[in-house]
Amino acid sequence: IGEIGRVAPERLHAALGRDATRLLALARGEDPRPVQPRREAKSISGETTFAEDLRAFEALRPVLWRLCETVARRLKRADLAAGSVTLKLKDRDFRLRTRTRSGLAPTQVAERLFRPAEALLRDSCDGTAYRLIGIGAGDLCAAAHADRGDLADVSAVREASRAAAIDALRERFGAAAVQRGLGFAPRGRDEADTGHAGQQAGKAPPERKPR
Repeated sequence: IGEIGRVAPERLHAALGRDATRLLALARGEDPRPVQPRREAKSISGETTFAEDLRAFEALRPVLWRLCETVARRLKRADLAAGSVTLKLKDRDFRLRTRTRSGLAPTQVAERLFRPAEALLRDSCDGTAYRLIGIGAGDLCAAAHADRGDLADVSAVREASRAAAIDALRERFGAAAVQRGLGFAPRGRDEADTGHAGQQAGKAPPERKPR
């Protein structure tokens, strides 16, 4: 770069044409282009791959809940709220399914991400064996717009307050201090059947750490 700055402008113009002026300016540290701020995230997501394929809604549901908790934490860390959720499922043949529920009131609360995602999951459980599940939060906006509630949705503030209390307990005593029942697979052979012989009732197959 230093050598370019010492070359006579007419020589550069002869060799490079109209690009010479820009190259000379850059060599001198001159760049009129505005600095672009860090690109804003378009979505925040989490996913996990199973050691064994899962097909039953009751086995997939608690995994979905834990992913919603993960995404909710990431939204809070990014100071963002979500207005849509996208369910991602991949079957044993690596075919991908995605379904989105949009038009949600902006939220950072796991419960409010989970409810529409749960409905999408229920509709997707048609006997297909899945090896991966993921949840994405989209239509992001500033956290200031999250969980305000109104006359048509009086539960928003209450759920946000409960989530904040749980976050405070986990911050003080560890993530395992408070665990919601939604995160555990149901007990009983009929409820916990995942389509694999010998699967222990009440436990889903192990899953990898969410990404």
